[in-house]
Amino acid sequence: MRSVTMNLEVLDCHCDTCEEQFEHYKLSDFVYGELLLSSEDGKQLVYLNTFEDSVFDEVCDIVKDICRKDDEDKIRQAVNTALGYAYDLVEGQRVFKDLKRKCPKCGSTNLRCYYRKDWKTMTLRCAEHYEWDKLSVDEKKLLLAGVIGDGK
Repeated sequence: MRSVTMNLEVLDCHCDTCEEQFEHYKLSDFVYGELLLSSEDGKQLVYLNTFEDSVFDEVCDIVKDICRKDDEDKIRQAVNTALGYAYDLVEGQRVFKDLKRKCPKCGSTNLRCYYRKDWKTMTLRCAEHYEWDKLSVDEKKLLLAGVIGDGK
């Protein structure tokens, strides 16, 4: 398993549902081509460098082909969903881009988050795609078409 150590921005979050206080992390707004993927429960973060990982472009191309009649926003949402099926599970969960922040205690998205003025150095595992690599091009297209629909 590959990993990368990096500085992440820290957000202090408060759950309005259960009153839990927790930290949330994000990449700097000035980072380009690098993503944090999050597990479905929001507890695991995975790093993806889209310039170094050809699967990201491959997924984008397949999604654009499937959703060719849709607008850019729908295509972007479909790519976010499709990434969860191209990258390997982490702790038994799919990882996605742009998931809504969730409370780690109750799962609520009813949160208030505030930027802290500091950063946290963290070691994150890199996104992997061993299962995806085993699929043929046609199997990949069929998988993603089933996941995101046919764009109609």
